[in-house]
Amino acid sequence: MKTIIDTHNHCCEFSADSSQPLKERLEEAQRLGLRGLVMTDHFDKWEDPDIASSEFHVLDIYPEDGEWVFNISDYIERIRVEQENLAKAHSSLELYKGIELGYRPYLVPAFREVSTFYKDDLDLLIGSVHNLSPFGYPKLSKLYAKGKKEAYTLYLEALMKMVEDMPFINVLGHFDYISRYNTYDDKKLRYVDFADHLDRLFKLIIERDIALEINTATQLVKNPSGQPIGLTDEAILRRYKDLGGSLICLASDAHHEGRVGQMFDQNKAQLENLGFDKLCHFEKGQIAY
Repeated sequence: MKTIIDTHNHCCEFSADSSQPLKERLEEAQRLGLRGLVMTDHFDKWEDPDIASSEFHVLDIYPEDGEWVFNISDYIERIRVEQENLAKAHSSLELYKGIELGYRPYLVPAFREVSTFYKDDLDLLIGSVHNLSPFGYPKLSKLYAKGKKEAYTLYLEALMKMVEDMPFINVLGHFDYISRYNTYDDKKLRYVDFADHLDRLFKLIIERDIALEINTATQLVKNPSGQPIGLTDEAILRRYKDLGGSLICLASDAHHEGRVGQMFDQNKAQLENLGFDKLCHFEKGQIAY
């Protein structure tokens, strides 16, 4: 595999839950010798499903208090300036423009607008499910109270619904995100427990040339015992490959200092051992290696 491009990153200027400035993120990535970095700041508009999607247009929008959105034109321009700065400094780091779209069914028309209007400006669109509020679970605690089997099943079903509604995304973001915030004794997502749902999900993304994101932020989450969840279940990766899947992005989902490129060496070794010989990223929406 080539030197790695980290395909999922946030900065404090555009993501409300991030603490690291963009400039510092780029400096950190260069020190680590990463080949490239994709900025994918949060675009998560509205919490109220009663708001008609027709009321929300992404062009030249500015956030209201508490909203996890940003002016996309400003965002694109800021990253363009940093690309120029890297070029002037003769840096080997490649910087790409992306957005993480937080899926809610009523936002699909607006997100489609992002994918079409900015298709020549954005390299990568991540589709992510961060909560199940549109599906009747506004609080994660109520979802987790159902137990691991049902909670994880509902989450995987939401991912499938997102992929069906948003075939224009390039990357399926953190498919194991449901593992992060519960208190189960064993948080890890395993193929044997959810084989049917994972098969259906993988078939959907393979048919649409949507890449599977291996998100290392989840791997650092600890079980109540204090042990990290660790690398993705190998059976999940083997099954994805057996079904014909080959598009894999490696992502830190870094929000804070010291997180970019986290656990990349271990994940690279695991993927190579399983027969994956390359990682992908996207340039202007097209698969690249």
